[in-house]
Amino acid sequence: MNAIVDGIKKSKNLKKALPIVYRASLDHYEKSPKNMERTIASYYSNGIMGKKKHKANYRSTSYELCPGGSNKHKRITIENCPVPRLVPYHRMRHFINSIDIGELHSVYDTLCHGLQEEEKVNGCYRDLEQLLLRLAKFYISNHNLYNILDFDHSSDVDCTFRIALGGDGAPFSKEDTACAWLVSFLNIGSGVLSSTENYLLFGANCSESCQPVTRFIEKLASDVGRIEKTIYHLTCSNGTYKVKFIISELPNDMKMLAYLGGELSNSATFFSTFGNVSLNTVKAVHGTFGTESSNTWHPWKYEHRIKVANAVEKFKKTVLKPKPGGQPLAESTKRSKITSFISQQKSRQEFVPLVGKIIDKAHVDPLHLKNNACALAHRELLSIACIDIAVTSVSSFLQLPHSCALVKFVSTLRSKCDLGRLAKKVVKWFNETKGVGKAFEYRFTGQDSRRFLQSFMYLVDVLETGNSGTKQKKCHVQAFICLCLRDIVSLFSRLTISDEEVSRLKQLCNDYFRVNCFYQPSVNPTVWTIGHIVPAHTADMKQKYGMGLGLNSMEGREAKHISIATYSRNTSYNNRWKQIFVHEYVSLIWLRERGFNVCTTKAKTQAYIPKHCLLNDKFCYCGFEKCVSDAECRFCSHSLRREIKVRIHSHQH
Repeated sequence: MNAIVDGIKKSKNLKKALPIVYRASLDHYEKSPKNMERTIASYYSNGIMGKKKHKANYRSTSYELCPGGSNKHKRITIENCPVPRLVPYHRMRHFINSIDIGELHSVYDTLCHGLQEEEKVNGCYRDLEQLLLRLAKFYISNHNLYNILDFDHSSDVDCTFRIALGGDGAPFSKEDTACAWLVSFLNIGSGVLSSTENYLLFGANCSESCQPVTRFIEKLASDVGRIEKTIYHLTCSNGTYKVKFIISELPNDMKMLAYLGGELSNSATFFSTFGNVSLNTVKAVHGTFGTESSNTWHPWKYEHRIKVANAVEKFKKTVLKPKPGGQPLAESTKRSKITSFISQQKSRQEFVPLVGKIIDKAHVDPLHLKNNACALAHRELLSIACIDIAVTSVSSFLQLPHSCALVKFVSTLRSKCDLGRLAKKVVKWFNETKGVGKAFEYRFTGQDSRRFLQSFMYLVDVLETGNSGTKQKKCHVQAFICLCLRDIVSLFSRLTISDEEVSRLKQLCNDYFRVNCFYQPSVNPTVWTIGHIVPAHTADMKQKYGMGLGLNSMEGREAKHISIATYSRNTSYNNRWKQIFVHEYVSLIWLRERGFNVCTTKAKTQAYIPKHCLLNDKFCYCGFEKCVSDAECRFCSHSLRREIKVRIHSHQH
């Protein structure tokens, strides 16, 4: 072979002939489907490239400047053989638009009948049955890429797919509201935490509770009832399979769950979608949650939901009707009477649940719960930092002395906690309020929560140092609360969890709830949810799927919203959602079926408990420094910590 190569190099005629032969094959390749697939894969690599970037990529990979300072370009060649060019943008777009992505329905044409013109919205949605069958065929045909879990082990079918359905706002910008519903298959395990395994079912330029969305959800609930009763025969590349689908989870935040359940908002007297707890009973330190009659709180029964919804409907028709000759009630008065009536029924139910009995399958979302709990813990620490500030003597944060606890607190947020955005928000809040009046508000992200839970002891340290009495005790209480929260989040965010860890989670949640009951003036709904719903739902997920509550996390769905926003930047406003559906189908299904853009989902290794807490003798388990010879740091070995533990454990059942 080497001799042949050497012979070609020495022969001038052969060196001239080879490029001619090569060019004929090159022309054929550049017009082939393979080159089109290669071009589309490049266009959708790491998101979506867009028209300008694709054209720039086309030029830079195939052309170079002519020598001599000219602005003209020539083909890049190697031994007089041009490199293959990508397909030009206009031809590629025409081909993408010709790809069959399945049937799309117009929200404007099918879900906006009878509405005022200003209430009508643009958008698209898929038929749920068609989408599930398409995705099931995709997963089965690509079984080498996915480890399909069988939760049911049914002998009637080859595979029972467990489906998660959820919707949420998907804002493209501050002034551009949108709503998206997504579908994912729980059978792919950790894949549900990836944006690439959550697929668009519905998308429209509207809020998540507008009338067209309500109509879509009602249609969805009707379709689910039919789909779950049907066994499907799928012809895939590797055989024929009998499959069925069960809608098993509703991964949504609490606001969306209240809407889907036909309930009042989460500020109602009975604030939880998951149980009949009220603001009057939330601080029952010995209370328990479960289905037994001896439990303090119980899950809502669907029959009770319907009974109350019917009673509310009757109340609206009779009691709120204006008396003959009387003045009609103001809307605010009507609303007050309705909420008061619902509260008297010991319920939060106003309407029949939009999703029907599926609402009973809902589990708490660990992502938003974690973020809310961390925001609450940070707010308590911030209140301690503001205790001794004389607000009359300063007009801005910059006027505070360096010895001030708040200045040290903000500095620690930046330097040791890596929470610069949060620190900036605290400074802005103080400049506007001087630390009094308006409560601090900040929406924690998943990354913010992880960083806070890894480094909260540094914040406690700067607040506790040099203090005694009530302020010192508050610091130690918050240190224990944050430590419990860190360990709880570490457990309930997991996909894989053992029975022993489920038991430990229950104890930690109980400690977290009780310490808030004993030492805080009120119990936040988030605290109650962690104390009682998290252990119950984790145990239920473990029993159903053999996996943890992390399987129900909205992490992948929140990431999907970022992908949707990226897609939208390469669309026209009027046809936005149709083009978004095209982009998603091509990048996540069409290309992957052809071996491109294959994303193997890897479990994240980011931990809430830092490694140095477990492996380094210079650090205590809580994350604070200690002497190598000491078993615990000065906080964990303090008499106040022992006092807290004795109190919360002394009156347990």
